[in-house]
Amino acid sequence: MLFEGLYKTCDPGYSSGPIDTYASGLRRRLGAEVSAAVSPAGAAPAATPSGVEAGDGSDTDATPVDFRTVALRRAKEQLRADAEFLEQIGRSIGIPWFVVQNKIKGFLPESMTDREELALQLVADAVTEHAGPENEAWHRERRAKKGDPTKLLVWIVKGPAA
Repeated sequence: MLFEGLYKTCDPGYSSGPIDTYASGLRRRLGAEVSAAVSPAGAAPAATPSGVEAGDGSDTDATPVDFRTVALRRAKEQLRADAEFLEQIGRSIGIPWFVVQNKIKGFLPESMTDREELALQLVADAVTEHAGPENEAWHRERRAKKGDPTKLLVWIVKGPAA
């Protein structure tokens, strides 16, 4: 017996709405993240080879944006606006590198699978954009960890290295 004879079509007239699938949910979630990253930035979207589009995925006329670039730029902007970061980077004692890294990671969208690595790479760039060139406006300093002096932590300290 044929398949068509064994099973009836659920919507033979194609009159019901779309069903909610994993793919449609993923498209909505990622589309919302792209919209959130693009909207506040106010930047003109740039073409991307991945073809990620702004919106909820239902707008086929949307201009493609480079989601990664926009998200990285937004993370740096949010860091520069973070009051706690501004207070800590201005102190003479400085701020631990990992604190800045974790702040940047928190500003990146959760859908970015390489958030940890991207945040690590963005620290020097973000601090340079905020404070000025490394080794002139700020420098890296290795200090022993309080609870374990055998481990060294990297600190960001304002001013040139001594």
